[in-house]
Amino acid sequence: MKTKMTPIRALRLILMVMAVAWLTPIIVAFIPWNLSEEILREYIPSKPLAPILKYWFVMASLLSGFVGGVLVYLLYNTLEKLRMVLFVGFFHILLALILLIRGLLWKVSLVIVLWDSSFCFIVGAIAVVLSLIQMRLIEDSCD
Repeated sequence: MKTKMTPIRALRLILMVMAVAWLTPIIVAFIPWNLSEEILREYIPSKPLAPILKYWFVMASLLSGFVGGVLVYLLYNTLEKLRMVLFVGFFHILLALILLIRGLLWKVSLVIVLWDSSFCFIVGAIAVVLSLIQMRLIEDSCD
């Protein structure tokens, strides 16, 4: 039996992709520090890592995990929280623009900047469009 791709199913798929992307960095908070330091060394090879940098790295991974958890919640409550999903989509578009501008200004690796900003913009735009379509479908079914 073939399953039809509806706007709500596509929206849940996008939320799943977002959740995986946001949950992945949480690993940093729970693996031994020497493994995390190897990741950081790829970007900061010559200087000793200041304790505050290590602290922020772990904090950022935990915040990323929290956002991923919120996305999982939205994945399972998409219809009930459709306005929140719309907000998350707009947040990702804004995040894409900030990452692109700051990354270019700070001369961060173009590959990293384009990857992150493109991903955030694409999933954000898709989430916004699908949320609006689903809201319209709900509105039309009530008439």
